[in-house]
Amino acid sequence: MQPTRVFVVDHGYHASLVFLRADLADMAQARGIGALTALSEKFRSFGYLEIGWGDEGFYRGAAQLDFTGVKIALRALFGPDNASVLHIVGLAREPGAVFPQSHVRPLDLSTKGAENLGRFVADTFALTPEGQPQDLRPGLYGPSLFYRATPAYSLTHTCNHWVAEGLNAAGLGVSMFAATLSAGLRGDMAVRERAAAWLGDTERL
Repeated sequence: MQPTRVFVVDHGYHASLVFLRADLADMAQARGIGALTALSEKFRSFGYLEIGWGDEGFYRGAAQLDFTGVKIALRALFGPDNASVLHIVGLAREPGAVFPQSHVRPLDLSTKGAENLGRFVADTFALTPEGQPQDLRPGLYGPSLFYRATPAYSLTHTCNHWVAEGLNAAGLGVSMFAATLSAGLRGDMAVRERAAAWLGDTERL
């Protein structure tokens, strides 16, 4: 059985996940995951989808580099129960070509691992009473949208922790402590890959 490829993108302080849109559509159809169905239909013109999670106020104020932006960032980190959003971006090409300045790490997952990751993402959407994702406004760059999300954002549950939780749902077993920073998440994944290669463990998840 062919592995399912996903990507972890480290933009320098914020990590995200990238899926082939067709893979999300297949998962949605096979498992009846409504949020993924809506997502794959909304962005049906694109081959890939970048999915990030984070604090709503910080995400929407991400372009601000002045004192206001600093205050937003501090509130996101130290304020309790901050509202969260998902940021979805349609990509026409592989993430390495779209984000040449970012660290892009491909991962090959088993069908079960990929489905677990997809369901984790779907469970992050805050749904309407009709079971549909709540789109909020255009996103930060490219063809993108914000969606209302769960749970709350805090210092102990950041965007990078969210990515790590998804990878652990897929069976990767990354360190939540290391994932406090995107560089730590990236480093932890590299160490585990080298250890697996040294032990001769080449079996995919």
